[in-house]
Amino acid sequence: PAEQVRTIYVDNLNAGDCLTYNVGTRTCGSGSEIKFDTIQKAVNNVSVGDTVKVRGGNYSQSPNAGNTGVVYIDGRIRANGEPGNVITYTNYNSEQVIIGNSTKENGIYILHSRYLNFSGFIVQDARNTGIRISNSSFLNIENCIAKNNNVTGIGIGGSANITLRSYNITVRNCHIDSNGDHGFYISSAGAKYVLVEDSTATMNGLLAPEFGQGFSAAKNNQTGEIIFRNLIVYDQISSSIVEQDTINVTIEDSFAWGTTRLQDSVIPNNAADGRGIVLGNYNEGYGSRVLRSVSFDHPLYAIGESNHPKSKFYNNLAFDVLGCPVPAPPNWDCPASPNRGFAMEGGEYYNNAAFNATEDFDKGSATNLSRVSNNLCRDNSCANFGNVTLGTTTINGTDPQLVNVAAARTLADQFAQDYANNVNNITYKNNFMQQMKQYLSPAVGSPLIDAGKIISGYHCAQSDDVNQSQLNCAHWNGLAPDIGAFEFNGTQQQSVCDLTSASWNTTTSTEGDVVQLIVNGTNCNGESVNFTIIEDDFVLPDDYAN
Repeated sequence: PAEQVRTIYVDNLNAGDCLTYNVGTRTCGSGSEIKFDTIQKAVNNVSVGDTVKVRGGNYSQSPNAGNTGVVYIDGRIRANGEPGNVITYTNYNSEQVIIGNSTKENGIYILHSRYLNFSGFIVQDARNTGIRISNSSFLNIENCIAKNNNVTGIGIGGSANITLRSYNITVRNCHIDSNGDHGFYISSAGAKYVLVEDSTATMNGLLAPEFGQGFSAAKNNQTGEIIFRNLIVYDQISSSIVEQDTINVTIEDSFAWGTTRLQDSVIPNNAADGRGIVLGNYNEGYGSRVLRSVSFDHPLYAIGESNHPKSKFYNNLAFDVLGCPVPAPPNWDCPASPNRGFAMEGGEYYNNAAFNATEDFDKGSATNLSRVSNNLCRDNSCANFGNVTLGTTTINGTDPQLVNVAAARTLADQFAQDYANNVNNITYKNNFMQQMKQYLSPAVGSPLIDAGKIISGYHCAQSDDVNQSQLNCAHWNGLAPDIGAFEFNGTQQQSVCDLTSASWNTTTSTEGDVVQLIVNGTNCNGESVNFTIIEDDFVLPDDYAN
């Protein structure tokens, strides 16, 4: 007969294991449940289909020999799940479970395992990687936090041998924070069919600034078929989201802002990249895409690619790329090279918008640019596409007229401040993304509306005005897709004039002098300003000047 599926409890509130655990009192002797006092003991005794529920507490002890991890799961000697009958490890009733030990290489190390689910754990303080996955498949990692690990928050690797490669792995609604090197990292050892979605990353790379990437997939043509979706990456040390020489990686519907050029304190001349979303295809990679994503506030560039003709950039938005802050923060390396919205060194660029960068679009020395058309370039070096054919519908020197860029920036700053109190709150994240989408959509009268190109194989064949039931395609409204990351849907408000500062052109003057009042703002072209001048009297009450 089939073995009975069990629920196994882990509780270190009281030492010892038992078969009489009482869930309500957290004691042995008066109940009927199985209980172990370490997670590893549960791993050693689990069977196909079992669920392991871990009670709140700090779990740093590990009965297994060596320093491989606080939790070490080797599918060659421990039970694996099966299709439709997975093994699940989860925190009990949303209680806080912390797994960490600075003397162990990893917090959770999963090796040669299949059909496992993990949910609700905080994994921290490992000497190397918080959650390490090697040569494993059909895994789900959800609702986790990986923070303060010495090297990587979550790492996935495998082997060039197809039978040992990691594949079919989902990471969902996880937060990756303040790890020494990478945040989430798919190594060059090989992994395929990986989905990372609804997750966040911040402040990874303080110990190794050059490699401080929020989400990344490394150089190896055995790695590919990876989707990074609905990610929020903010205040990252080096780069936000990076793909390097992998195959068919998609980055879509994501927000990335706030990277640095922090110098490495150990390795001379090494510094953080200061880039947002990067497709680094050099020799082996192909077929990667960046779709409907927003990137801003980066010292070097917001969205870019390195020299491969098969990369695709459709419907993205890049802005506010003006180099290092002035004055530059301590220990930053601030290059004199242009700061670019889109750094184009290969591929296709359709329906993208860029503004407020030293160079909104820059072709550089690329020879592999294949198709560039239907983009909006507002500010500097809009003609620096070199000899690339732009197409008659590319818009140069025109403001995109988004709903409220200043409000979007304020909202992003608030998110970065508040998210520590809302970690992995999916409703909070979704509300933030919807608000950002509203603020960064075309306003009424925007030149972005219907100015894009219908891209075969990417866009839906018909407008949503005609058919809203189309599947697995990018939806659009009106006569043609819009330029930029988001579609105008007919309900957006007019652009909001947001006054940001005002100053006189001089601090002193005499009667009869002509002085200027300088007023700065966004979305304020053509607007007038009403103002009054009041005398600053030291003795008598202030009064209006004539």
